[in-house]
Amino acid sequence: MMLMIREDDLTLVLAKRRNFIGVRPLWDSILIFITGLFYIPAAVVIPNEICKWIMIGFGALVTGYGIVEICGRRFTTENLYKEIAGMNIISSSIVAIAQPGVPDSNQYLLYYDAGWDCWFFPNRSSTPDISDDERDLLNYLNTEFKIPVQDCTLDLHGTEESTKQSTEHNEERHYLYRFYAGVVRTLPEQWSLEGEFEIGGHRCKWMTIADMLADERINAINHDVVTAVRDKL
Repeated sequence: MMLMIREDDLTLVLAKRRNFIGVRPLWDSILIFITGLFYIPAAVVIPNEICKWIMIGFGALVTGYGIVEICGRRFTTENLYKEIAGMNIISSSIVAIAQPGVPDSNQYLLYYDAGWDCWFFPNRSSTPDISDDERDLLNYLNTEFKIPVQDCTLDLHGTEESTKQSTEHNEERHYLYRFYAGVVRTLPEQWSLEGEFEIGGHRCKWMTIADMLADERINAINHDVVTAVRDKL
């Protein structure tokens, strides 16, 4: 998996965890703790009071250091990876397609995602270069929704960042969205302007922005995207 993380965020988490990076293996820490425990009773039998208290203090110091090292085992390289991966920015390109052949239509194409149990605008992972992204989006729309490449145009209307809980993955995720208006000149043969229809294995239907925001599930899962489409297009 490729991760896209802000440099400042990565620097911050590494600075926060610097004392745990490269910490010795657990068994070594246990041996340090045991060694410290042996120093203390050995020091008690030393006849010289000064040397005795120096050795007791040293034994206590080594024992305490061992405890700190053992407690540090709770933070592992796996923990660090998960913390860094949690800052990953997921880039996604969103396409809002109004009803073809309907002047000033305020209804947009949505498809049903079973994993999320929600209706979404057509979308795919963004390609870094804008021109490549548009090409890949047109191919995606052709493959998944049977829109002829030559019959569709895309117009980029800006970007927006969002952080929200992913119910599908049960974790907080960071998103960078690109918003495109998609214009399909003629209604594809297998599409319908009324009710639900199936295309490319997807259940599809048309909804207005108001209907999306009134839908409890869509509003809970995708409020940020729906309002961004409303404000940007």
